[in-house]
Amino acid sequence: MSPRFAGPLAREMKRFLAFKRSLGYGYVRPEFTLRAFDRFLANEGRRMCLKNAVFAWLHRPAVRPPRRAVSLASEFAPVRQFCLYLRRRDPRSFVPDRPWAHYPPSTFIPHVFSPAEIRLMLRQAGRPLWPTCPSRYPGPLMRMLILTLYCTGIRFGEAVRLRIMDIEGGALPVEAKGRARWVPFHPSLGREFQRYLRWRRDCKPSDRSAPLFVDSKGQPLTVHCASEAIRRLLRAAGLKPQSGRKGPRPYDLRHTYACHRLAQWYRAGVDVQSRLPWLSVYMGHADVCGTEKYLHGTAGLLGLASRRFRQRFVQR
Repeated sequence: MSPRFAGPLAREMKRFLAFKRSLGYGYVRPEFTLRAFDRFLANEGRRMCLKNAVFAWLHRPAVRPPRRAVSLASEFAPVRQFCLYLRRRDPRSFVPDRPWAHYPPSTFIPHVFSPAEIRLMLRQAGRPLWPTCPSRYPGPLMRMLILTLYCTGIRFGEAVRLRIMDIEGGALPVEAKGRARWVPFHPSLGREFQRYLRWRRDCKPSDRSAPLFVDSKGQPLTVHCASEAIRRLLRAAGLKPQSGRKGPRPYDLRHTYACHRLAQWYRAGVDVQSRLPWLSVYMGHADVCGTEKYLHGTAGLLGLASRRFRQRFVQR
């Protein structure tokens, strides 16, 4: 990463990043995008107005092969946010409209793990040396990481930031995207936490403020390391091809949590619609619209909904 911004809007970009991070956003990937835009302004776009510079940068011919619409939209988003920031100080400042980089509707369907697949992953993690597993990610660590992600539905970033003291009160204090919340967990998961802590103290004694998830070298897990370790475990368990991007993703554990929670509510006979705001808050979304993309019509879930419909309207 370049040590400094060098374009004509360098000072404003640094202030914009500081403003975003003061709100609690990490803003790591958008910073890379802004630095790329800054390099373009310093070289080719110095004499352009902001409108022409944004358009020329988004459609720069140097990128080969041509970018997909999704990539164009991901580059456009932080630049548009930066332009909105500039308009706060100068109402005449240019802000590109959203159609400049239309984000197409996603056709990707996440994988919702079955309970049998979750058990298979846990058994695979418990083996002494499962194939392709680095020795720095021992079985107890992987088992606890999978259980935490599956039983609470928290994000990878929220999981790797947990400390030992965070699991003591029956609810996990997590923070992401500028919002903090408490995530209660079931007593059975609490027992798994205590079992993991006993193993962790034997391997790496530490105080209550130490990170909860550390590898065999005592280093805290990062989001990349945790995701890659689970990806290797999926391949070792036969749930994902040995190469390529096809098959289940580690992040699909969060999708699985949401769908299984919905299924449990259907089995319990509760009013699912009234519970959706609860699920939204629990998962850290600003509203139910943010939760919708995690709710998928699996065969099991549709079967439960159909049986409830039959009980309500047919068997009267």
